[in-house]
Amino acid sequence: MQSLEDNHVDGLILCSSRLDDETLFDVLARFPTAVLVFRERNDAGVGAITLEDVFSGQVAIGHLLKSGHRHIGLISGPPISLSAFGKLMGYQNALQSADIPINEKWIRHCHPAVEVGQETACDLLKNNPEVTALFCHNDLIAVGAMQACAELGLLVPDNIAIIGYDDIRLATLVTPSLTTLRSPIAEIGTQAMQMLLEQIADISVEPKEIHLQPKLIVRESVP
Repeated sequence: MQSLEDNHVDGLILCSSRLDDETLFDVLARFPTAVLVFRERNDAGVGAITLEDVFSGQVAIGHLLKSGHRHIGLISGPPISLSAFGKLMGYQNALQSADIPINEKWIRHCHPAVEVGQETACDLLKNNPEVTALFCHNDLIAVGAMQACAELGLLVPDNIAIIGYDDIRLATLVTPSLTTLRSPIAEIGTQAMQMLLEQIADISVEPKEIHLQPKLIVRESVP
């Protein structure tokens, strides 16, 4: 950040910042214009582009409910993650709308990586054998969950259905292929740059906040 400031850049796109609001606002104040990606602006006077994570959770759980599942676990991201919080809210909202009690034992948080996802899913499924489906914070955790199922002798999707998030290339390479929610990554990058250029061209332009929705991609990991 200091290097960017020293070189007098005209604008800044800051992605997935987990700085507290006070520190974040101090940083943004050092630049003429700024756009936040995957972070709410909270009246910071800058542009922002976020994904509708609550919507994501509702769509994922809704798909599992339509597939007949009622015992649905969540392997979420780090508790400090805004995205993880939104997906958790969507998960809870969808279950409540279906009159299904929320079981805190079926909710886990972990670092978004394959190995940690495998360990977390293995522990969750060992201690809660009634769970028949998992919604995972991202595809890496979901792949780890698939490995955990193999370790436990559970078949995907016959015994456990799994939904990921992001639609990375790996989602189509695993067997069975992974049902997931696709983030509009290219659109996010385009919108962020366009928004920043508009602000650079005219500093009086009112900063916007744009909310984008992911798309459910149905593959083989949910029957």
